[in-house]
Amino acid sequence: MTHHHVNRALRCLAFFVVALPMLCKAQQPQVLTLDQPIDLRLHKATLKLVVGMLSVEKNIPIGIEFSPNEKDEPKLDIDVKNAPLVEVLNLIVKQEPGYVWEFRDGVINFTPVHDRDPFFESLLNTTIHTFVSPKGNNKFAIRDALLSLPEIKELIKANGVEAETLGYPHKPSIYANDVDLSDRGTNFRSLLNKIIRESEHNLWGLQWIDKKQKIFELGF
Repeated sequence: MTHHHVNRALRCLAFFVVALPMLCKAQQPQVLTLDQPIDLRLHKATLKLVVGMLSVEKNIPIGIEFSPNEKDEPKLDIDVKNAPLVEVLNLIVKQEPGYVWEFRDGVINFTPVHDRDPFFESLLNTTIHTFVSPKGNNKFAIRDALLSLPEIKELIKANGVEAETLGYPHKPSIYANDVDLSDRGTNFRSLLNKIIRESEHNLWGLQWIDKKQKIFELGF
């Protein structure tokens, strides 16, 4: 493997470092509510770390579309005990004013406020005719199935970009399930939200991984 590929693989790992097996999550709740009590104490944390901790340790399904100018600076201070989820979310965007959150499809979504990437916006709004759930629901199998959708392949080609398809050794958690994630007549964002709402994977994220913004990563 070349040095370039090693670096790209490390970036892929870094995004979801908090989702390693040592941080096995609890069972997925059937219904997420904004008054769900949260205990969380983090000092000088990055946005990715905060989102990762909420999704994995606190079992909050979260989708995030990162700004192309995201620097992921260690600047967030979260110190709450038994605070409603809505309070924690508001505390995050107060310290990261470049983002807004919304409760959508039973999932928390973070979206850039001003410098939203036009490709990501188009991608998430793309209408999906039919999605067939891959057997086993491995996160890389899900990602590859999504990127292989004809509507998504066409959009990627039309914009002259490519998707990162590297992976790393990954074992399903003890809560892995083979739930049918198939859907039809939906859009890409709602499909992603369904996947993290109903499978073992609690987080989806979109981000560019190169400075020229030609290679993007869809991660779970």
